[in-house]
Amino acid sequence: AALLDRDTAGAWRRLLRGAAGAALVVGSVAATSGWFWLRNVRLYGDVTGSAALFEHFRRKPVGGVLDVLLSPDYWTLQAQRVLDFSFYRFSPDSIGDSRTVWARLLLVVVPAGLAVVLARRLRHHLLPSLRRPGWRLVAWVLAGALVAGLELSAAEFVAGGGNVHGRYMFPALGVLAILSAVCLGALPGGRHGVWLVGMLVALLCVNLLALDQYLRWEGMPAQRPTVLVAALANQGLPALPILAVLGVVLAALLSVQALVLWRLAPPRTGFLLVPGLAGRRAATTAAAQVAAPASAATPTPG
Repeated sequence: AALLDRDTAGAWRRLLRGAAGAALVVGSVAATSGWFWLRNVRLYGDVTGSAALFEHFRRKPVGGVLDVLLSPDYWTLQAQRVLDFSFYRFSPDSIGDSRTVWARLLLVVVPAGLAVVLARRLRHHLLPSLRRPGWRLVAWVLAGALVAGLELSAAEFVAGGGNVHGRYMFPALGVLAILSAVCLGALPGGRHGVWLVGMLVALLCVNLLALDQYLRWEGMPAQRPTVLVAALANQGLPALPILAVLGVVLAALLSVQALVLWRLAPPRTGFLLVPGLAGRRAATTAAAQVAAPASAATPTPG
């Protein structure tokens, strides 16, 4: 991205800046997690240790990577398990038994918001140039490549006999969070944070149901209204007062966040994707204001 930044003076400076950024990322990864991959090579003979895992648990291949990527069950389980940590107990055949099976429907708002963003950019002619791509476009392409690489790695693991887990997409959560924020903000009411706060409330409900479901799977008795209440009571804690206080605190925090997002809403014409329409209009207006005095000062011939 730094190499293609036309605002930076000098090709060599752009090249050095891009190389320094890449070296910083690679060096940080190597310093923090390189030991783990080297340990896998020493103990299991490969970087991921998947071969030893498959052999130990007697896993068998289920097909090729393309077969996995074309399987609806793979995408359904992965989408569900990204949102619901208790869902790993369910197989594709018993997916309907989960009380949080509706959670994956929350992800529909992301492509809906993305469609709105693209439509707005097409309407206002804000599509990036592919002949001379800017650094923003390059950054989004690299972020997309990260997500695609993780998805391909997860599909390869599943094809070899591994399970589908949402945590395999955790390295891409930063990219997915930024994309989700842009898409939620582009929907009607999104500038004021309506969709964002609504999504937080929905995910809070998913987490509570997932925790209750997880405790059921672990054999926690459910004589109380919910397994979560029973679990707290079994520890000698006043379950209902604790949950009531937590509910009040969460409601207060969500109310404050909703108020702040409503008050800090960006201009209606600005929330498209940088560079926004408002920025273009401001630049055009400023250029016109500078040109007007110059043209007025030029003497008219004759």
